[in-house]
Amino acid sequence: TGGTDTIQVSHTPMEELQRILITKERTVTLTHGGYTGCTDDLPNTSVFEIVDLHQGALVYTQNTDFYFANDKINWSLEGEEPAPYSTYSITYRYRCEVDADEYDTENITISGAVENSLIELDYSYRMPRIDLIVMYKDQLVGVVRGVAHRYSPVAPSTPPESICLAQVTQTWYGLPKVSKIGRAHV
Repeated sequence: TGGTDTIQVSHTPMEELQRILITKERTVTLTHGGYTGCTDDLPNTSVFEIVDLHQGALVYTQNTDFYFANDKINWSLEGEEPAPYSTYSITYRYRCEVDADEYDTENITISGAVENSLIELDYSYRMPRIDLIVMYKDQLVGVVRGVAHRYSPVAPSTPPESICLAQVTQTWYGLPKVSKIGRAHV
């Protein structure tokens, strides 16, 4: 929406939020360099779009008056140009990493993204898994992890020379479901 947004993540429960990339829009006043045709650096990196560039009532046109590349405004074209050392206003969009305002296992709340722009989330999530609790012939108890999967987790086989005491189904929501089995594998 361009304000504060809460986004429901696609895969839950989220275990760790690693990175959020958003598009921001910023308006700054730049001071033109000391000679005609110079290049002016923008204060941010990852700039991908010039929205507006003007000085007073004069609006400059991209690829006619200036061109934009590598986070710089290049004034080497034959069009109009601000006088050396004069100031002008520029509005641009750029990609940046931000922190979440807050998040839980299913939602992330962020602020400052441009309305209708792309938001990229990098996160890890937990998939359902079926584990076995087994006792080996030396009477040591252990856990044998199954293969996690989003839709159909696979339980492991009972290891040789052990007995399966229980099967633990973990969905990561609430307590795991424990089923007694009591089958031996010799």
